[in-house]
Amino acid sequence: MKKQGSFHHVRDALDIYSTTASPFRAVYHSKCILLLGKILEQNSAPQPARSQYEEFHKLWRRADEDLPELLEAKARRDDERVTI
Repeated sequence: MKKQGSFHHVRDALDIYSTTASPFRAVYHSKCILLLGKILEQNSAPQPARSQYEEFHKLWRRADEDLPELLEAKARRDDERVTI
C-alpha cells in the first residue's frame, strides 16, 4: 500500500514539473521518471517500468556516460527480467 502512495506522489510531481518553467525542471522531472520506474518495478509492473527507464535515458542521452543515475537507468532498462 505504501508503494501505491509513492506512485501517486511521484505522478503528482511529474505533473507539476511537466508544466513548470523552472530552471530546475530538467533535473527534477527526469529524476521523477527514474523514481517512477523503480516504483513500478517494485510493484511488479516490468513493462511500464522499462518504459520509464527508456524515457529517462532519452532525456539524459547527452549527459556524461558515467553519471550514476544514467548508469542505473541503463542497467535497469537492459535487465532481461524487465520485459517489454
